[in-house]
Amino acid sequence: MSNRLIAHLSDLHIGCTPQHSIVAEKICNQINILNIDEVIVTGDITEHGRTSELIEFKKIFQNLRAKLTIVPGNHDCLNDSVAKQMMDNPHADLIQSVELSIIRINSTGWHNRFFFASHGRLDKWI
Repeated sequence: MSNRLIAHLSDLHIGCTPQHSIVAEKICNQINILNIDEVIVTGDITEHGRTSELIEFKKIFQNLRAKLTIVPGNHDCLNDSVAKQMMDNPHADLIQSVELSIIRINSTGWHNRFFFASHGRLDKWI
């Protein structure tokens, strides 16, 4: 079995500024050039948890040749709470393939609904 090349991205904050989307597009281009096998994007994929921001993220990453796995962060739980669209189970799930198993945990605190006063919290889910 050959080694798989995995890229881990975090805190893209799509929707914060137009520059965030431009940088994400450049990252996707580089990932394709480097023939990366898997891309894992964790936390704060969107800036305000809006559906329009998630649509923008999906548009940017649609031509990615690598397998894409996403895990929401606290920003993704705001407003439209697009975190619900990112995972079947809102708190934890398992993604398995022949080559790789990924346990996804959304550690956003149950109380987290404020942009400036939020943090992760696992104890409520355990």
